[in-house]
Parts: sequence; structure tokens; C-alpha cells
Amino acid sequence: MLVGDKATEYIFPGTVTSGRAIRATADGCTITEGRDTYRCVVGEPLIKATVTRGVTVDGVERTFERVDGDTYRIVLTSRTGRTEVDAIPPGWLVVATTVDDGDFISAVQDRGAPDKPTYLVRITTAGDVTSGPMLPNDKRDWDKRITLVNKPLRVLQERWVTTVGEGLSLAEPIPFRQPLLWAGQAGDTAWIVTHPPSAKGCGPDPWWPLPGPVDYDRSQGQFWLLTFLGSDSRPLVSYPTSDPRPSVAVDRAGHFWITDRGLRRLPPEPMAWSDPVDFDAAITSTIAATVDAEMDKE
Repeated sequence: MLVGDKATEYIFPGTVTSGRAIRATADGCTITEGRDTYRCVVGEPLIKATVTRGVTVDGVERTFERVDGDTYRIVLTSRTGRTEVDAIPPGWLVVATTVDDGDFISAVQDRGAPDKPTYLVRITTAGDVTSGPMLPNDKRDWDKRITLVNKPLRVLQERWVTTVGEGLSLAEPIPFRQPLLWAGQAGDTAWIVTHPPSAKGCGPDPWWPLPGPVDYDRSQGQFWLLTFLGSDSRPLVSYPTSDPRPSVAVDRAGHFWITDRGLRRLPPEPMAWSDPVDFDAAITSTIAATVDAEMDKE
């Protein structure tokens, strides 16, 4: 963990794998790889937990926890204790989650139905589930990748984004000129990853998501575009990235960070590269995992 120009190294018994995700929490972070999750509290050894997805709102950590197979429950953790409630019927797969007014908003797939439809649902902290509309599905592979973001609440799929209104109603979709490779949210800001435009296409906006012609800096080799979206889902600013599936975070000072051949802080200038953090020079202490890291927290 990096604080200023100094870092603490945490060691945990993970596996050699891809798709590992790190999510910040109020007191540290969680590290998810496959179905395993490790919980890290600042200054303490990592322990293994069973959390699969989580967010922290108003000091209360709200997480989906896998109970058995595809059965989930909601776990509420605060300084005063821990509460568990059942959520999501068996056989339904949670494919995306965010929060809205203290509730979970999830995209869940009914894997027992012939077309495996995906629905929006609202889940209260008491475990009450309100079903919303079925998300559009034209049976192409890209429509199976769904990202939910909030402030405002939106659904992003590979070729469009739509705002979610009252009763989980869906507004008219806004199409993307480039298919999304990856998407997420850092703080209050949604972001997407696309191929850089070649400007060979027709139409009024061939350089989307860039505002116009740009001379690409190809000194780092092949790259994709990380673009931040405004609350109206229009592009704000873009940066090159050599990782088509980066993790993106924002610190308390409002600086954005990206995992891209290391950890980089995005520069003020758009379409510019930045140098990765030199962790060998920054690490001042190491905290090793304990025997408990091999065991479920519960």
C-alpha cells in the first residue's frame, strides 16, 4: 500500500493466476482471485475471507458473500458489528453490482431459463428484492458483459450506455462509436477502455472518444484508450494505456491511478504517458501473511 512516497508490502498465499482484482475498503482493501478473497486491514496481516463483491457507503461495508455455489448473502460490516441477510435466489448469477441510496443494484442472470435472461434488481439491506426490467440481449457475446455505475445510476454494455430511472426503468440507450473492452468506476467517475480510433470511419464523430485529430505517442508500443465519462455519459478526457483491462482508482486528492505495467498516476495532460511507481525504492516495511490466511475468516 502506497502512502505518499512510502509503501508497505503485504504478502499473501495467492495463486499464479490472471484476473486478480483489488478493491479499496474503509480500513484497507480486499483482493479477489477466482473464488478466493483476502481481506487486508492497514497494518495487519492478510486473512482469507469469502467475499465476492463489495462496496463501502457511509462507513458501512456492504458485500455480497458466496455461501454455497451461486447462493449469495449480504453482509453489512461497520464499527458496531456485522449483520447477515440472505439475498438472490439459488440459480441466479450476480454479474454486476453497484449501490444506490444505500441499496444494492445488481444485474442477475437467470441461468435456469432457456435464453439466460439478465434482469436489474434492487436489493435492500434487509434482503428485500425488487425486480426491474430485463436488459436487452441480441445474443451477441458483447451483450453479456455488463457494468453498473452510480452517480447517476447507469448500465454499460459493450455498445451502449443507458441511465436507470425510477423503478429501475431504462432510458433511451446512448450508443458508443467504439465497442467497450472494459469499464468501471473510480470514485464518482465512470470510465471505459476502447481501441484508439483510426479516423477512417464516416460520420460526424470519427475520432470518438477523442475530441478531434491526435498525433499518437507510440513510444510505449501497442495501446488502448482509457476514457473518463461525464454524468451525461459523454467522453471527458482520454489517456493511453498498454493494459486493455486496467484497474483504476482515485485518491483523496482527486488524482487518478491506473495499473499499467505497474502502478501509474495519470498526468494532468490528456493523451500522455506517465512513469510507473518505483516500488523497490518506495517499500519501507513488509507484513507477511499468518497461518490464518490459509483459513476462511468464518
